Amino acid sequence: MRSICWLTVLTILCSCGPVWTPPENPDPREILEKARLDYDEQRYEAALAKHIWFHENALGYMPAMAGVRLSYALNDLYKLGQVYEPAMDALISYRDAALNDILDKQNPQRSFQDYSAINWILDEDSLTAALFLQLDTLSPGVAEKVFGIAQPVLIKFKEYTVYLKYLDPDLQAIQLVSRFQEELQMAETDNWEDYFVEFTKNKFVHEATTMIAVLSLHGNKDEAVRLTNDFRNVFSDSLFHVLLDSALLGSVPDPWP
Repeated sequence: MRSICWLTVLTILCSCGPVWTPPENPDPREILEKARLDYDEQRYEAALAKHIWFHENALGYMPAMAGVRLSYALNDLYKLGQVYEPAMDALISYRDAALNDILDKQNPQRSFQDYSAINWILDEDSLTAALFLQLDTLSPGVAEKVFGIAQPVLIKFKEYTVYLKYLDPDLQAIQLVSRFQEELQMAETDNWEDYFVEFTKNKFVHEATTMIAVLSLHGNKDEAVRLTNDFRNVFSDSLFHVLLDSALLGSVPDPWP
């Protein structure tokens, strides 16, 4: 995705006084924590500078922060924007840049992730759903690439026909399990905070049970039963198994997070 537009950057930096610069060997987690501290202590300009750095650079140093970048970090930026207008301007600029990249077919998956996440933070999921439906009509190849990201809003707005049009249940299940196991391994290796681990587990549970529920209601029930058994073997959590049983009966989970 393109960096935030230079006009916005210059406006922000001019208002910040002394420009914050990252350390020689930046730790994205530490910078995010310091941005939160800056917010708590009302150093809003410094907080915004750190958030801009984190959004644009964190994955280059720590790819495992992808989920954090589009959840906790964006939420912090939105929270900052409630009291400091340049932060909201930055958030909107990131969304605009992501949309332009999607329409230009530039790294559509990464850009759609950013666009979707920012719309969620702004409580404007309807824009994400509308964009996917537009892509389904005008650029089905791009729609296919970003379907995995669009799934939650398609479910939220009950676009089940379009959802099932792009869903490959076996492939989706393999990808869900693989990503879940990889992220748990990274969490152990990198000593993630407990709430990051819980986020990873909850995300897997929600995505798996949602797919099972929609397949049971509108797709292939036998396929749903088979995949449910596969999911049980991956994650032996009793609550997850209860939720899988509920999904098989057609109970679609509420949108999450």
